[in-house]
Amino acid sequence: MSKPHEEGGDLVSKERLASAFMSLGIAEPTDEAEIEPEPSTYKAALRSPQARQWKEAMCQKWQALVDNHTFDIVAKDNTIHTPTTDRTVEEPIGCKWVYKRKINPDGSTRYKARLVIKG
Repeated sequence: MSKPHEEGGDLVSKERLASAFMSLGIAEPTDEAEIEPEPSTYKAALRSPQARQWKEAMCQKWQALVDNHTFDIVAKDNTIHTPTTDRTVEEPIGCKWVYKRKINPDGSTRYKARLVIKG
């Protein structure tokens, strides 16, 4: 049994997949040099030529986090009451946005944003 990354393995390289889609007329060739790197900060995302796409990705992720009740937002000087303990929130938990550009099988680009906890 071959390993996925060896020739003849189960995975297809991005280049071979893109070539196959282009030969079928499903996708247009892209120049990798024209694609800007994914932003590493929120400010960089908002300054990038794809700012609208990154904002939309952040809004979609934020709405999913809110809809799923992933966290509770509390005032910094608030006390959290749980069945086992009462504790005062002293230091907020830091977070940051992480951005990824995904290429769909049809050659279109999907912009994804994740909100991750620092630390």
